[in-house]
Amino acid sequence: MMKKILIVDDEADFCFFIKQNLEASGDFKVLVCSDSAVAVSRVKEHHPDLILLDVLMPGKSGPEIAEELKGSQETQAIPLVFLTAVVTGEETADRKNRVGGQYMIAKPVQIKELIRVIEVALAQRGGADAP
Repeated sequence: MMKKILIVDDEADFCFFIKQNLEASGDFKVLVCSDSAVAVSRVKEHHPDLILLDVLMPGKSGPEIAEELKGSQETQAIPLVFLTAVVTGEETADRKNRVGGQYMIAKPVQIKELIRVIEVALAQRGGADAP
């Protein structure tokens, strides 16, 4: 079954690239939200299976949005994967793509690695063992 993913990132070209590549895999339907101020309402409107969340954005930051989502009964169970240029790919790989208990992908994003982390996050949400 196709999984619905919401990308929250203010970089339009980046969102287009990720959307095209994830949808080309055939496993994902991707929605984009480029305005951090409306991200939480978009999540509640679309009920995605997973959220790709940029850390640094104008307005609300990714961690602020995550805190709001985790504080709501309606959205707290949705897995989050942070996207950031603040840490390197080596730093996230050393920690199995988890930093501070959260999934983290370094920009520039490698699509195969992103899909792997999405699959792990979705499997753990379902209670299954991670691949």
